[in-house]
Amino acid sequence: DGSYSVTTNQYGRALSITQRDSGGTQIGQTLFGYDEHGRQKFMTDARNGTTTNFFDVLDRIVATASPAPATGSPSPRTGYRFDTKGQVTIVTNTDNTLVYTDFTSHGSRSKMYGSHTYPVEYTYDYAGRMKTMKTWQDYAGNSGTVITTWNYDGYRGFMTNKVYADGKGPGYIYTPAGRLYQRIWARGTVTTYTTNAAGDVSNIAYSDGTSSAAYFYDRLGRKSTIFDGAGIHSLRYDVFGNLTSETNSSGILAGMAVINSYDNLNRRVATRLNTDTGTIVNYGYDGASRLLSVTNGVNTASYSYVANSPLVSQIEFKQSGNARMTTIKSFDYLNRLTLITNAASGSGSENAAFAYANNSANQRTSITNADGSRWAYSYDALGQVRSGRKYWSDGTPVAGQQFDYTFDDIGNRKTAAGGGDEAGTHQRLQNYTVNNLNQYTQRTVPGYLDILGTATNTSTITVNHASTSRKGNYYRGEVPLANSASALWFSITNVAVLASGTNDYVTNCVDKVFVPGTPEIFRYDADGNMTNDGRWELTWDGENRLTGLRSMTGAPVASSNRLTFAYDAKGRRISKVTETFVSGAWSITLSNRFVYDDWNLLAELNATNNAVINSFMWGLDLSGTMQGAGGVGGPLGITTTNAGTHFVGYDGNGNVAVLVSANSGTATANYEYDPFGNVLRATGPMALLNPFRFSTKYVDDESGFNYYGYRFYNALVGRWLNRDPIGEAGGVNLYCQIVNNPVTRFDPYGLTDWGDVIEGWWDAAWNTFDWATGHSGSTDYGPDSVQSRQMSQSAIAGQLRAAFLKKNKDKLCNDWKGISNVRTRFRVSHEVIVDGFNGTAEFVGRASGDVIAKKDLVNCKINAEFHFMNTTSLKSLLYGKWPESWNVTLPGFPFANWTQFYTWNETFDCNCCHSTGVSGSW
Repeated sequence: DGSYSVTTNQYGRALSITQRDSGGTQIGQTLFGYDEHGRQKFMTDARNGTTTNFFDVLDRIVATASPAPATGSPSPRTGYRFDTKGQVTIVTNTDNTLVYTDFTSHGSRSKMYGSHTYPVEYTYDYAGRMKTMKTWQDYAGNSGTVITTWNYDGYRGFMTNKVYADGKGPGYIYTPAGRLYQRIWARGTVTTYTTNAAGDVSNIAYSDGTSSAAYFYDRLGRKSTIFDGAGIHSLRYDVFGNLTSETNSSGILAGMAVINSYDNLNRRVATRLNTDTGTIVNYGYDGASRLLSVTNGVNTASYSYVANSPLVSQIEFKQSGNARMTTIKSFDYLNRLTLITNAASGSGSENAAFAYANNSANQRTSITNADGSRWAYSYDALGQVRSGRKYWSDGTPVAGQQFDYTFDDIGNRKTAAGGGDEAGTHQRLQNYTVNNLNQYTQRTVPGYLDILGTATNTSTITVNHASTSRKGNYYRGEVPLANSASALWFSITNVAVLASGTNDYVTNCVDKVFVPGTPEIFRYDADGNMTNDGRWELTWDGENRLTGLRSMTGAPVASSNRLTFAYDAKGRRISKVTETFVSGAWSITLSNRFVYDDWNLLAELNATNNAVINSFMWGLDLSGTMQGAGGVGGPLGITTTNAGTHFVGYDGNGNVAVLVSANSGTATANYEYDPFGNVLRATGPMALLNPFRFSTKYVDDESGFNYYGYRFYNALVGRWLNRDPIGEAGGVNLYCQIVNNPVTRFDPYGLTDWGDVIEGWWDAAWNTFDWATGHSGSTDYGPDSVQSRQMSQSAIAGQLRAAFLKKNKDKLCNDWKGISNVRTRFRVSHEVIVDGFNGTAEFVGRASGDVIAKKDLVNCKINAEFHFMNTTSLKSLLYGKWPESWNVTLPGFPFANWTQFYTWNETFDCNCCHSTGVSGSW
């Protein structure tokens, strides 16, 4: 693409790294300074400022000062203390709180506790394998202890089972070759794995009726055909390994295909669904291969970037060249979002604007809206949201929007208080009961409902014939309920009367709401999947995916629903069927199918004829990539069959805040949420037609559950319906949603949370990364090092190799030429090299390479020297799991300007006399 990076070195040390686009404009620069001992003392980013390291006499970093977030603000400082073995035992956080780590005599972490950290203790067996994990619901009182145990085969060391506090858990059986043969869930479901000669999984079968999955691979080990519950999927790739199509030839999605096109720089330039030309989305790039525009027909979203940074500063939405909405973002020098404004062009539309204040712990303490009202947040010592209270611009509380929470020491909710009057008092309290598996067993449900809304301030509003409190156009009504004996299907009647002489204007709004009986009881199966709450009976398949919801026996008949879901082998929900109970029988009211671009929902189809109901135009999500954050904050537009196209505006956490008509530029939906994602406001004609709301995740209106991909989230109780599929890698409490801080954090897929500070996390975490890896901002691994050889096996290096072979195809030995400045990007979900704190690290980012061709005409060989430069990220630190680097298969996003250099050699056969094909070994 013509962009380039210039590195200046002196005495073998990098002094500066400057990135420029194809026009020569600087898009990033980092300067490095060293002390008299050659240690990297300073690192200055052209936009953010200087990060300073402080060392002890043993050359260990004992403190790091990050750039001041704003002029006149103090620099955040993180400190490290070591034991006699050089292990970090105390970390002083930027808010001057402490995190403690104890180690065994063998150097394994044995205990971690302190600020922003759920206390946890580990033991290990004779071979150094983790044996137990202990947590506390009351750490200070040493009560509510929960122990999880891992058991291993005494001869081969494989894990044979995992045992939770109830004595139950999954078991594993292996083949003589050491491959996983069977997984046995505690409830008895057996999953059997078959592998091919290459060791790849070729078939997965289940004993409970879950659809099996069969996999076929091409010669490069990539999945080419998949047989699963959705039918037959065919995957096709180009010569550079880019996925060009995913075609469904049978089953639920028969005839559907997602087709991708790429330019000669391996950048995706178009995506479409084969059956509907209205789903074609085109992508354009700037001189540094950053996403510049996304176009769907006459609708376009164009990006601008902060100078010397990959951060998005503006998104301009247009239809046929006419401006419809502009999103503007501002950041501090720690790359924390300070302001986001979504301004619609249409007259009478309110701006969806959010100004953020952050504390020294990188927690959001307030959000100020466009009308001057604001949310104020406080946190407990473990970093959990303790309160979220909304105030008017004059400082008085907003009635009905006052929320307080308490938690135990492993993240289980103890109480939740909500509602509140004009003075911010008289909230309604919920009490939670939890077992030793960190499962809620019951909660009390207050016998009141808060009804919130807006109406012209000259009107009189009643709710169920009772008066309401008013503040301008806002009103709040409190409705008493009698839910102590059973659940209710409760009628709500709002009446607005506007006096106009002798003829009053009257608006009457009637709706129904389900209210669980109190206490609401929760039940689970042996594998931790919720089977009952106060409304639903839930069913699960052999992969612990939610397959069905059915109204409980005894629930109000008029509220009865049944939902059925189906999934493909990747775990994506591809079908949803909704039925209601009418005249003694179930009747289908909705049957939809879903087509994805990887994990981003591309289109929602009517199951009757596969006609597109909704299609979605995606851009950069909060990671600054297309899917690095699971699509959170990524949709730019939604097109509905009957309501046209609507552009999407967000708050700073990727929650949908506003929809704006692409035709008129007027707001068609507005949303507001409480701290845990319950919708407080959903107004406008598109409010319920749009399925993406909190955290840009699909919500099922029948249940209120948000579908994240791997799990469903229940905002009412602020947690997941089942255990984390990746286990403790996603957090020690397997049900807890993003350590109870959805104000500052989010979860991309329902597996693990994204660290604080959102879009700017990589710069704020640079110092932790630098300490954990021991690397500076520029690392040269040297010729044929372990790291270079490992990188040579990656897909991105394969693109460089393919370009070299393509250039020299069918050439005689003497005609082979090298290549230079080949630009590419990591395009697969994960790339692994041997490096980092825990032995491996996963990388994404930009890369360029050269190949020097050295001819051996005597032996008819080409000795190729590969030079590879990668500006990339340590993804395993992305989630802030300090000091251990979790290694999870989720795409990440770049830290600031960490550049690595790799060099390796490969030998290729060539023809000294006549033209033929090429082969190689490496």
